[in-house]
Amino acid sequence: MMEPTIELYNGHNVPKGLDVIQMAEGKTNAAKFMLANSSLPKDAHIELAKTITGVAEARLSVFGEFQSSGLVVPLRGVGVSQYEYQTHDDVTPARVGMSFPRKSENDQPKYDLTAVPIPIFSKNFSFDDRQIDASMFNADQGIDTIAAERATRVVSELMENYLLVGSEDIRINQVAATGILNFPDVNTYTIPLTWTDPGADIIQDVKNMIDIMRLDNYRSGLRLRVNDTYWTKLQCDYNDVKGDKTFLQRILDFAQIDSVEVLENSANIGTEFVYMYAANRLAIEVPVASDIRMVEYNPTPQVTEFIVWSALGIAPKVDSKGQSGILFAEV
Repeated sequence: MMEPTIELYNGHNVPKGLDVIQMAEGKTNAAKFMLANSSLPKDAHIELAKTITGVAEARLSVFGEFQSSGLVVPLRGVGVSQYEYQTHDDVTPARVGMSFPRKSENDQPKYDLTAVPIPIFSKNFSFDDRQIDASMFNADQGIDTIAAERATRVVSELMENYLLVGSEDIRINQVAATGILNFPDVNTYTIPLTWTDPGADIIQDVKNMIDIMRLDNYRSGLRLRVNDTYWTKLQCDYNDVKGDKTFLQRILDFAQIDSVEVLENSANIGTEFVYMYAANRLAIEVPVASDIRMVEYNPTPQVTEFIVWSALGIAPKVDSKGQSGILFAEV
């Protein structure tokens, strides 16, 4: 659990009176909160910082997983509106023989530039003078954090949704931004029967998915993610006759499977799907211009405004042969 540390900057590079509350753990950059000429007491800002960080940690399960897997690419700042990376074709096969060839083909891979957008996710909230006065004189009660919690929740959920399925509202070269599940080049698999059906062969379905990923040269470190309904099913007994293991334990017996977890907030995506991916940057990159931040801005008479925001993108990848480290399966 991250704990806040307070650093007050009054140096030459920062205007006097500018306070920065930075949430950090070790070398991670979890969230930053910048306050200029604040109307709220310092303790209220600390309370808001703890609230926003706690809500974000709980809600950002997909992003947190990508971050811990080393898939995040830090960008230089919010001024970066798109993330560019190169894709390339393959070279011709190597040669085997008893002597050097007279002339090597000496070919070079051809590189193409690909870009994904870096949208900004944001939600505003505010406090009026009456709420601020109440927080100052009722120290035991503190500032009401409900507005901050709700703002952080909707921003976090929108971020998670974007990582999975992108957004029709965000376009680059007239093409809507996609996430890892609806990227056109991901592997797909049709589940014959919903996994809640007694006749479903869940273990065979998972084996088929592993085989598809193996054909694309992703043979280890695979992660399976399921929706809430399927997650409950996987914790049930597999077969009373064949042993006492659950479906979940049987799936984890596959050497290729690194982990199986529930996809939080999957109701926004659907209920009859699972996905599998390889946790390496050949398959997925997550360019981040800014983690979740809270900024106080443009105070107006009797009202103090805040905004919770972040900026990131998602870059599902394929290699020169169109092979993908992502698989999407649905009924």
